[in-house]
Amino acid sequence: MNIEKIQEIYGNVPVADLTEREKVLVQLLFPEDPFANLPNGVYRALQFGENLPEGLSLLLPELIILNEKLAVEKFTEHSLGRLELLAVLETLSLDMAQPILAYVGDFADKNELATQLFLEEQRVFAAGQSLADYSIAQGLKNLDSRLLTQLKNKLSQDIDSQKLVKALYENKENHQQAAKALFFHRNSLINKIKRYEEKYGLELRGSDLVLAYHLIS
Repeated sequence: MNIEKIQEIYGNVPVADLTEREKVLVQLLFPEDPFANLPNGVYRALQFGENLPEGLSLLLPELIILNEKLAVEKFTEHSLGRLELLAVLETLSLDMAQPILAYVGDFADKNELATQLFLEEQRVFAAGQSLADYSIAQGLKNLDSRLLTQLKNKLSQDIDSQKLVKALYENKENHQQAAKALFFHRNSLINKIKRYEEKYGLELRGSDLVLAYHLIS
């Protein structure tokens, strides 16, 4: 029986009806919500393998530190894209002369983040992989994933991005050939790739491209 089924069984059982052993089990199955005290809003979770790097709050004014390895950033019109933030963390890592192991999650309403998205992001981070690598390792069959469903829904409404993904995948990431297939100048293709990566927080190469192609197929 998987964890979701066990959670379903115990989720609505009154605490008074549980044995002491079952109470311990419930605490493990339903850990305290780290986002419970956040005001309503849209946030993304930032997970770290070690303690949060010093100075991060200065770089991210909307950062709220929840514990030594977890913080959230509230969404504003000035929020960095996922890849931009990862680049900032990489630069900070070089400045500090020590690696920063981090996972940047997706922006979501506080309640959605707490109920499902963060749990999925924790699993991906624990595996030490990107979302694309993790999904591919699972055989690309985990489409009940909220993270993948959210990405698939966005792509399904974005015909231009679908064409871009298809052209790059089918031309083995060759920009010149992909541009020719789309009747674009190569510089136009590069600009479209940049806009795609800013919008989706995923690169149009490697496993990120494989994942995107699978989701539109």
